[in-house]
Amino acid sequence: MEKTRMASLALRDQRAFSAAQHAWDNLEPPAQPDSWIETEQGQSWLGESISALILGRDVVITARPRLVVSAADFITTFGESAADIYAYDPKNSLEWALARGLLFGGQEYQDLARQIAKKMLLKHQDAAEKAHAWLEDY
Repeated sequence: MEKTRMASLALRDQRAFSAAQHAWDNLEPPAQPDSWIETEQGQSWLGESISALILGRDVVITARPRLVVSAADFITTFGESAADIYAYDPKNSLEWALARGLLFGGQEYQDLARQIAKKMLLKHQDAAEKAHAWLEDY
């Protein structure tokens, strides 16, 4: 009876091991992001670069050949786009804030700044990916 019990336990363990091995052998590899910009590293670069532009700093994507998204180009593009918001503001929010000597940080302007910075940076995502791949080698 003891031998039968031991054989039954051994068979059960073998089946469990076989099932686990089968599951492991047929495991799909983890899904890879479609592009570098969707990775954690790409999103980190994008977020830091957006912040840099909004703070008035140029973003150097590559040193040679020199590829830069300039803060001057960003703020010019932002100013042109912000004029549309400004022109259609029925509450005259910006004028009231300026008249009262207040800092104005309307959410729509901040959202627009982030959208413009992101659009300008995404044009160069391939070059940024290559620059970061080179850095990872060291």
